Amino acid sequence: MAKAVKRHTEAIEKETSADRAARLTANATKWIAFLTAVLVIIASLQLYEIIEGGKDTTAIANAAKQQAYAAHQIAEEGKGDGAAETAGAAGYQDDFVGEFIAHGIFPRDRY
Repeated sequence: MAKAVKRHTEAIEKETSADRAARLTANATKWIAFLTAVLVIIASLQLYEIIEGGKDTTAIANAAKQQAYAAHQIAEEGKGDGAAETAGAAGYQDDFVGEFIAHGIFPRDRY
């Protein structure tokens, strides 16, 4: 192994400045290619997480819409009962649904 190191050292000492520049450029290019591959892998994993997280967010938003719609329906049914507790809850639910309509989650023509 010592002979190999000695030969390598002698070869480096004998090379011209153009050869040295070419060797350094080649080594730098190899490192840049390796690091680029690592970055591509990391970016791919992040994209996968973004897509999967978007699916979760969509499912949560849809569930919230369904829950708010059901709450609104219950509030509408309770308005005719005349019970004070139901009327208070209905008013709260109307405010809640109104917020969803204001933020564009529910279409205005539906309510």
